[in-house]
Amino acid sequence: MIWCRAAAWASVAKSGGPAGGGGKVRARPARDLARSTRFYRDLVGLPSLGGFENHDGYDGVFFALPGGAELELTAGPARPAPSTDEDLLVLYVQTPAQVAAIGARLTAAGVTRIPNRNPYWNRSGLTFLDPDGYRLVIAAAPGTSGGLEGQGQVVVDQADGDRAFADG
Repeated sequence: MIWCRAAAWASVAKSGGPAGGGGKVRARPARDLARSTRFYRDLVGLPSLGGFENHDGYDGVFFALPGGAELELTAGPARPAPSTDEDLLVLYVQTPAQVAAIGARLTAAGVTRIPNRNPYWNRSGLTFLDPDGYRLVIAAAPGTSGGLEGQGQVVVDQADGDRAFADG
């Protein structure tokens, strides 16, 4: 199970779409949509929900994130432009062993691992650059010895600034 937290989430009211309901979407342009799709699906392990072709000059693919959220990658006139060192997509997994396994898979595939500007993420997870230069953190869920087991529902949280966890 992967739990997600991302900086600068955009709320999107949807009446349908790949996830079939309301949710949050993190949309990012990709230089090479096929390469980015393989990265997030095959290396990171996010399930693909589908996609679209030639919609007003854009192609895209959707990936499921926990809690009904989605990561949308698009290819079209817009080019990737990672903004700051704090523009992170943080994916929480249940155990440190899962962090190590995903990290090993990414490293074996030649994905660039980088130190994070925020020392918390250097202690708590592994930071990589995706094919477009966006920062991806793989981290063990807070308080993990069992991770999120027993909590019932996976939560996607908005993190614009302070990275403290909200109750409930």
